[in-house]
Amino acid sequence: MMSICCISNAQSVELHLSFSSLTFTDTDPLSRLDIPAQEPPVAASITYAGPGIVNIYMLAGGDLTGANNGRPIPASDIYWTGIGSGYEGGTLSKTSATAAATGNLAQGVGDGWRFYLKSGIYDSDTYSVSITVMATAE
Repeated sequence: MMSICCISNAQSVELHLSFSSLTFTDTDPLSRLDIPAQEPPVAASITYAGPGIVNIYMLAGGDLTGANNGRPIPASDIYWTGIGSGYEGGTLSKTSATAAATGNLAQGVGDGWRFYLKSGIYDSDTYSVSITVMATAE
């Protein structure tokens, strides 16, 4: 499971996400290329009345760690695609924030980020990582 929290900067940018955690099902790594999260796309809602545009970034708190001592899964094995205007695709990083959206975001049904876990041979375990989603205004 990935827990997602959000922070905003001092310029009164409010950021709300449609989900605060994601789950990837146990899947045979040979049966598909990548494993999509069970949840629908994670949408962001931004409230900002200031000048300029809003940018959103994501940063992992570390690699995915197993509750039962499974080998860690690199944060970079998680990636997302952007669906709808303003949403961008990217790969999770634990060392530098990755751009995830810019400007006005589409608010239609199904718009947002679709998360995936790269297919691979992982230890059987329950993994977790915290992702910080940051909103800044320029």
